[in-house]
Amino acid sequence: MPALSSLDLTFSPNRNWTARLAQTGYNSITKTDQFNTPVIQMGTAQANNAVGGADMLLSAIYTIAASGNTTVDLTTFTDVLQRAAQSFARVKYIEFWLQTAADNPSTPGTNASQVTVGAAGSNPFVMELGGTSPTKILKSGEFAVWGTRGATGLTVSGTNKSILITNNDASLSAVVQVTIAGGTT
Repeated sequence: MPALSSLDLTFSPNRNWTARLAQTGYNSITKTDQFNTPVIQMGTAQANNAVGGADMLLSAIYTIAASGNTTVDLTTFTDVLQRAAQSFARVKYIEFWLQTAADNPSTPGTNASQVTVGAAGSNPFVMELGGTSPTKILKSGEFAVWGTRGATGLTVSGTNKSILITNNDASLSAVVQVTIAGGTT
């Protein structure tokens, strides 16, 4: 299957904050600031092996049965345009979000207590975590994001392709939004 003919993705984790300290008999001390962190922009305007190059997007909601699991195979998946049998050669953006019942009106979450995300036992994709069997825990409503502005990204291959998501809740199904962007070459 061909890559997307056009893709533009921007991730910009801006932080704004206000801190205040009330003082008896004095004006409050207030400090406000905004941090514009690095922006990740990628798309088909650049080659996949160049900074900012990407031509494939997986964005799907996975419902995982209580105490169940699912494997995301980066070499055979349905892309954001619902085209089956798509494949990554490199990944430059990864996001996992364990949704609560209030997070998504079209596919509501369930308030599952937590999921474990990590490399699958067979053909493991260790993501940015390193090691041989790394994992991360997401509790209800939590999300994890990784992205690079580098050219190479994370390599995907026939033996480096599978992400395991395990529902650690024994009574509720888990609803996990998975978004992954990268290149087909």
